[in-house]
Amino acid sequence: PHCIPDNGTRCQPGQFTCLNGRCIRAQWKCDNDNDCGDGSDELERVCAFHTCEPTVFTCGNGRCVPYHYRCDHYDDCGDNSDEVACLFRPCDPNTEFTCNNGRCVAKEYVCNGINNCYDNGTSDEQNCRESERTCQPEHTKCQSTNICIPRSYLCDGDNDCGDMSDESPTHCGEHTVFFFGLQLSVAASPATGTAMEGRTAPTALMNPSPAVSATPPSHPPKGTFWFCASAPTPLSAALSLCVRVCLPVCICERIL
Repeated sequence: PHCIPDNGTRCQPGQFTCLNGRCIRAQWKCDNDNDCGDGSDELERVCAFHTCEPTVFTCGNGRCVPYHYRCDHYDDCGDNSDEVACLFRPCDPNTEFTCNNGRCVAKEYVCNGINNCYDNGTSDEQNCRESERTCQPEHTKCQSTNICIPRSYLCDGDNDCGDMSDESPTHCGEHTVFFFGLQLSVAASPATGTAMEGRTAPTALMNPSPAVSATPPSHPPKGTFWFCASAPTPLSAALSLCVRVCLPVCICERIL
């Protein structure tokens, strides 16, 4: 049963009452988005008896998706019911590749390191010979998912490849550290650090090397603690920013 704790809140007509007591618009129920915050608007027992508005498509699991999502080669419903009984045109075997989801892509897009099929299996990037797999400049091949990612995504704490190969020691043996939006590649030596968020712990940190490169990270890591090592004087303009902000400590490393 859909039991709601009585916290004194009453939802208005046209609203759905979440299990956590929150009120959301009724049309947000079973739309494949966690609008409640606790997922109760997308529960199977809620959506199984849900009736979608006439202007949208009703999925087999009760979810509602816009009609133009139907037969778009993508599982919008979550149970693939929006892709059942679709009449896809046959792909041209001479010039096109047939994806597992029925989409047709040009053969020159196969094994180029990009999921052009937009399917979960990256079917256009499977069974590629090593000589066929190519990446764009400033991109790196992932180990097993056969896709390419920008080199700036390496060692940033995010699993961009899907197989964690972009965070493996192969790429991250030489430490890459972040400090308030500045990415520094420096030589590593043991040190003791102090957390800027109120915690103290030992960690292997960085002392600057004569050659320091600085580039802005494309997407900074989330949920990390910052640790700083002592650095009496800046050795480059790239490090002077760090000294001004974090005096008397300087080089900072994220601890995953």
